[in-house]
Amino acid sequence: MKKIFTLFTLFLTYAFASAQCGYVIEMQDSWGDGWNGASIDVSVNGSIIANVTVSNVAGAGDTVSVDVLSGDAVDFSFNSG
Repeated sequence: MKKIFTLFTLFLTYAFASAQCGYVIEMQDSWGDGWNGASIDVSVNGSIIANVTVSNVAGAGDTVSVDVLSGDAVDFSFNSG
């Protein structure tokens, strides 16, 4: 019974881990002063889950990671500043 439970647990761990996907958003700013109010909305399955930008503090660029599940509909929308 202990072996079956261990095997089942390993299977669930593998299935859950393989169902995740990730996006990396690398944002750049040529002047190094941020995006002046511009941003990117990240939507998953029609709901905005993140609004990312390069702030004045970040300067010339910033990187953000977004984790989603396999099969999710992901959309990126740029909002001008």
